[in-house]
Amino acid sequence: MPRCSPLLVVVALLISLAFATSAHAECAWVLWAAVATPNPKQGEWGPMGSTRTDIDCLKSKVKAAEEAAKAFKGSPRTRNVVVSGADNLSATTVVLGELEDGTFVSTRYLCLPDTIDQRGPKGK
Repeated sequence: MPRCSPLLVVVALLISLAFATSAHAECAWVLWAAVATPNPKQGEWGPMGSTRTDIDCLKSKVKAAEEAAKAFKGSPRTRNVVVSGADNLSATTVVLGELEDGTFVSTRYLCLPDTIDQRGPKGK
């Protein structure tokens, strides 16, 4: 049985890695959002938009979080607003608003490659 040269195996792995990396870099990115309120029927993730690059998705995520924080701050029912994780592509950005009655409303944003569906597997 012929043996493969270790150099040939390394070259094949490097070529495979190069193709996998370029394919990942070329995929679209989806900005996902979910609103959580005391109402248990809310909070489902849904796509907000898509971009060509991860950096563009991060910019969209930051803009969406800023707009949500502005909307919370503009409401007379809001007591306090906190934004967390806005500048990190891999983190979920959370905009948390505390209302005057002590309840909390949060809006969450997340950027993922278009190959990942944040809603989970689809049933058949």
